Amino acid sequence: MEMYAQQAGSDAMAATLAAPPGEVYAGILRLADRSTELNVINRDPDRLQIEVVQDDYLLTTEATEFGDRETLLHIWIDTGDGRLPPRDYVRSFLQQLSGEMGVNHEILDM
Repeated sequence: MEMYAQQAGSDAMAATLAAPPGEVYAGILRLADRSTELNVINRDPDRLQIEVVQDDYLLTTEATEFGDRETLLHIWIDTGDGRLPPRDYVRSFLQQLSGEMGVNHEILDM
């Protein structure tokens, strides 16, 4: 399930992933560690928040519990002069994360 909203200067989306929040947080860190283009600039393990940059994109994520062994992943994106529209970039990020973790995700509609 995916949710999408746009505010001045930023966009927001949400998705569910079939894994607990701690595993999603760890999956994002693994994805960033393995990527030559994705760099973690800030992390808060207590709130399960991570900020990453890639090219002109600034992506902030927060993993929260959603049902039994699922995560609601909130995603805020500042696109700068990015090549992809924000929604497409986040979809690509979620596909990479799901592949890294071996789980399904669903983007929420807003």
